Amino acid sequence: MTSITTLKPATKAYSDFANAYLESSWPKRLNLNIDLLTPVNCQLRLPYSEEINNGTSAIHGGIIASAMHDAGLLLATHAFSDKQQLTVRTIDFKVSFLRAAKETDLTIDATILRQSKRMAFINVVATDKSGQPVASVNCSFGTWEEEASTPISPDLYVPLLNKQVADHSLKHMMKSVVESRVEGMAVEEMGEGFCRMRLDNIACYQDQHGYISSGAQLTLVDNVGAFGALAGINAMGMGSTVDISLTSCEAVKDENLIGVAEAMARRGSQISSRVSVISEKSQRLIAFGTVSLWVKF
Repeated sequence: MTSITTLKPATKAYSDFANAYLESSWPKRLNLNIDLLTPVNCQLRLPYSEEINNGTSAIHGGIIASAMHDAGLLLATHAFSDKQQLTVRTIDFKVSFLRAAKETDLTIDATILRQSKRMAFINVVATDKSGQPVASVNCSFGTWEEEASTPISPDLYVPLLNKQVADHSLKHMMKSVVESRVEGMAVEEMGEGFCRMRLDNIACYQDQHGYISSGAQLTLVDNVGAFGALAGINAMGMGSTVDISLTSCEAVKDENLIGVAEAMARRGSQISSRVSVISEKSQRLIAFGTVSLWVKF
């Protein structure tokens, strides 16, 4: 059950905000707990369960990234609590995975590196039950009076929504694995150097405001980026995500998300893909970035 251990300063507004987060669908799905929330620090606990592993005994990288993102977002929102008329949203997020989190609870610590009037730069570290670091994040958050945005070059990403490719040999296996393990996520296309996946707009992926949570988006990005990278090679291998870098463009609600990955480069065991996250109905660019995979052949 989700809970708050320490909230400083313990005002009703801050308590309501933290409780609203914990009662939203995505953190409840992960069973996240807030152990500490101050103007400069946030600590979350992510309990291990089979529901969040990657099919082995390790926690899925997208889940780890999601929890680390939320620690940063909680801290940034708390830090800007005197500007309640402004919306706090993610600007950039980069995670590096240091080791597998095998059958272990995770402690996630977020610390503000610098805060200006409108931006916060935050470092987040996830450690396992033995105190070993599992992943490291640098992220930034900003504040806006309104969330309206203007697409600049839709011709660069809209065609990806309907791109057709010949099936890769791994497509049916990956499609079966995803659809049997992850509710509301599906592989639509997977061909040479290309993968497209859909994330349905269902309650378990929504934040407390009804938007598709950034954490759910990171899980989509991790999956589609890895599959896109694997689709760029013609050999079977076990892949582990090394890092994810994502720039957020706008929030999305009331429609599905499409994640598209294109394999861009290979250097030995490293394969990197470019990822776009697009709203299915309105065809707006929600986020873009890269995923790097390390493959053991």
